[in-house]
Amino acid sequence: MKEHGNILPLRGNHDVLAASLLRRLSAPAGLHSRKLVELCQLWFQDGGRETYEAFAALSQEERTRILEYLDTFFIYEEITVNGRNFFLSHTAPEKEKMQNFDSCRWEDFVTGKPDYEAVYFEDRYLVTGHSPTGLIEESSVGRIWKKNRHIAIDCGAVFGNPLGCICLDTLEEFYAEGG
Repeated sequence: MKEHGNILPLRGNHDVLAASLLRRLSAPAGLHSRKLVELCQLWFQDGGRETYEAFAALSQEERTRILEYLDTFFIYEEITVNGRNFFLSHTAPEKEKMQNFDSCRWEDFVTGKPDYEAVYFEDRYLVTGHSPTGLIEESSVGRIWKKNRHIAIDCGAVFGNPLGCICLDTLEEFYAEGG
């Protein structure tokens, strides 16, 4: 991702957890508390073991570059594509909190719970991931969900559903089957 100029990385809950644990596991003292050990065990069960093993095999310089890169991920980004405005984030807080944007914390865009029935913006689309679309609306399992100027793109690939992608130029949907 880092090598491509057309990728805008957004920070999500898994990125935050991975960066935090990779820093701690790389430190000479390692993990210090029972809670961190439990978090690490959960992360390992969720695919983190492979990530850690690949990370640990890198040189110290490469590990440092990766951790620095993870720190550059955006919490949210606002962009305009072909005259359409988009607010991109991993997830979003409830609409009332977004209306008073100064009250939002970065965590709201990493672990928030959006209100999919609410129109957040009249002048732009809200594009999020985080919540598999089948949990938003059962008929959307494995498909991108669009309603109320909200586009949810997490099709639940972790559950064996296709990976969903949307072209913001055309709003055309693309799906890659797992395998």
